[in-house]
Amino acid sequence: MTSHACSRSPLFSARAALVAMLALGLSACTNLPSNDAPDTKPDRPFRSANICADFPIPEGWIRTNDWRDKGCGKEERDAARAQLASAGAPRVKSSAYANNWMTITEITHVRIGRSLTACAGDVPKGWTETARYWDKGRCGNPLKPSIKNVMLIERVK
Repeated sequence: MTSHACSRSPLFSARAALVAMLALGLSACTNLPSNDAPDTKPDRPFRSANICADFPIPEGWIRTNDWRDKGCGKEERDAARAQLASAGAPRVKSSAYANNWMTITEITHVRIGRSLTACAGDVPKGWTETARYWDKGRCGNPLKPSIKNVMLIERVK
């Protein structure tokens, strides 16, 4: 080997190593999940939040329960009920006892194959309904078993 070739050899191997590292680093970035991709990690608890029932459900979330409690418009409903009673209007159960809180659960990044119990309604994109049934203690608390108020959904894509 000539002295000229030997002097370039360390530089060449350093440059080749740098190119190889960059290629590996960039290929690792291509495997990062996008905002639309489902999670592939082991199951974690669903992320949920409680919001007023009058609020819109954010995109990527679904209603999984509701209940009555103080707040979220209870004072306004009580005032309206008192005003109607003083005017001699008949008491209306459906609006007087509406649930005023709801639990919502994030479904956007849930792993494919994972199931979730949610309030009956539109099945989210990428999910399929596997069962629908009545649960008196959830999602509006219907009195009749003929009202299927809960659905079991599964992430399919």
